[in-house]
Amino acid sequence: INIIERAFGGLKTRWRFIFLRVLEVRPTFAPKVITACCILYSICIAGDQLDMEDETVDPEEDGKGTGTRHRSRPWPTSSANNTCRLVIPPESKDKKFVFFIGDSHLRAIVDGFAPIKEESLYFGFLAVPGGAALDLRTEILNAVIPRIPDLVCLLAPSNTLKRSTVVSEAGKQFKKLLTTVCILSPKVFVLDFPPRLNVDPQVQSLLRQEFHRVSVQLGVSYKSVAELFPMRKLHLWSRDGVHLSDDDGMKILNKAIYEQIHKPPTETEVMPTMSCSSPKFLEQVPKPTAEKVSKLVCAPEVPVVAPQNPFEWNIVGSHKKFSVELNPKLFDGEILEILGDGNTSTFGDASIAPFKKTKVILMGNGVLLICAMC
Repeated sequence: INIIERAFGGLKTRWRFIFLRVLEVRPTFAPKVITACCILYSICIAGDQLDMEDETVDPEEDGKGTGTRHRSRPWPTSSANNTCRLVIPPESKDKKFVFFIGDSHLRAIVDGFAPIKEESLYFGFLAVPGGAALDLRTEILNAVIPRIPDLVCLLAPSNTLKRSTVVSEAGKQFKKLLTTVCILSPKVFVLDFPPRLNVDPQVQSLLRQEFHRVSVQLGVSYKSVAELFPMRKLHLWSRDGVHLSDDDGMKILNKAIYEQIHKPPTETEVMPTMSCSSPKFLEQVPKPTAEKVSKLVCAPEVPVVAPQNPFEWNIVGSHKKFSVELNPKLFDGEILEILGDGNTSTFGDASIAPFKKTKVILMGNGVLLICAMC
């Protein structure tokens, strides 16, 4: 078993860009990609070109980084008992307002240890360290945001990994979060969470795929960053193996954010709907008045007659005459001669005793079936 695990581990380590992110190819083409990677990996081994010392993580340092991170400053606790900080800068009319929502990865940015270049932008933050998707959603609903952001960046929550949540359930929680975020601004994009050294890469990959699927379903752009953080470069993480180092790791994350901000996604065509109450800031924004007001006219209800069941018997009555339109397309010549004009004398000539009760069935295709009972 160890040999098999090492074989798969070496394959994933060599081709991180392919196997540690969503494989964006057609399902029918995926086996060819995997086969090609296996062949190329075997060629590297045969040619002694595989540097195992560079690709292997020291067992003593497994799950731990070698970088440094600032000491966490005390933050206030929200009404929902979450450590949270909301930062809303003064409005600047000549700059665009970008609002960030995320977990503890935003802490270094908010505290000023890893700032993002502003230029023609100014930033607001809602950071919930240790918060999962539903915790972020709760803080968004309780937040008072005085103006509509020009762009919202949601950092995909990675704290779900430590809560033993099923991937499908994590996707449902993330969908609720993203649906709420989409109400804040018409322009939203999701930034993938950085990898963790202390969590199985396969589990992280499954969670990324689920987050990506939900984002595509809601029409929101999803930016992957897993390939930017090779897991052999331990200096990108702090000692806990979860948070990025201030100097190296956060610098890469900030660069990815900066590039994504300057090519924002287009406005979503269909805005997701939510069943919960809107954030408080929406109540402060005046609603635009339309020049023409449409009138809604309610027409009276028209009773609808339920169609008869074609398989029920309708009793016409005993010894009562009835007439049937003789359609040669539905009745052959012998039946037409027997039916005649509907008189019982015609049935007498056909050696049929006068009937006491007649049952009529109207079939679904328009055929009238007549049954005479003596």
